[in-house]
Amino acid sequence: MDLITTVTYLEMVSYPKHLILTKPEKLNAEIKLVVEPTVDFYRYLYNTVGEKWTWIERRLLDDSNLQKLIRSSNVEIYILYVDDNVAGFGEIGWDTASNGSEIKYFGLMPEYIGKRLGPYFLNNIINIAWKRNPVRLRVNTCDLDHPRALRVYQKSGFNILEEIIEKLPDPATVGLPHPPSHQERQRRLNSR
Repeated sequence: MDLITTVTYLEMVSYPKHLILTKPEKLNAEIKLVVEPTVDFYRYLYNTVGEKWTWIERRLLDDSNLQKLIRSSNVEIYILYVDDNVAGFGEIGWDTASNGSEIKYFGLMPEYIGKRLGPYFLNNIINIAWKRNPVRLRVNTCDLDHPRALRVYQKSGFNILEEIIEKLPDPATVGLPHPPSHQERQRRLNSR
C-alpha cells in the first residue's frame, strides 16, 4: 500500500539576515563534519532520526548505492553532538550544474527533541550550506515530519515554493509501521 503525503518545498535565495548561531544555554553542543562516513554509521543516523517520521527513501538503497551517495564530493554530513553523544544529523547536497544547495535530511535523535536544539542546529546547517555561495538553498518537509518542522524552517528564513501531494513506497517494505492516514495527519496539522 503506497503512502500518501503532502510535501512542502521551501527555498531561500540569500543568506538570512537574522540567523542566530549561538548554542542553547547549559548544553555542551558541537557540530562536526563526518569525513568518509560508513554505511553502517549513516544507516544508524538515518534510521534512528527518521524512524518516527517514516523516512523511507534511503532505507530502500542497497549498501553500494548508499555508499556512493554519501561519499560524493557534493554531499556533506554533519553531526550534532551534545556532551559527546550523537544528538542529530544534517545532510547538505550541492548541485554543481545549477549552483544550488539543498538540506537533504535534517533531524534530531528522539531523546534530544524538545531541548531547543532544532533551531540552533538548523541555523548552523544553513550557515554551512551558504559557505559555497549557492544561488539558492532548498529544503522540504512533509506531514509525516515533526509537526513544528515547517514553522522552524520558515522562522530560519525559508519561504514556501509549493505543496504537492506525493506517493511514497509502502513503509512496511522496510519494516516501518504505517503512520496515521493522510487525512488524519492533515486534520492534526490544520488544528494547530
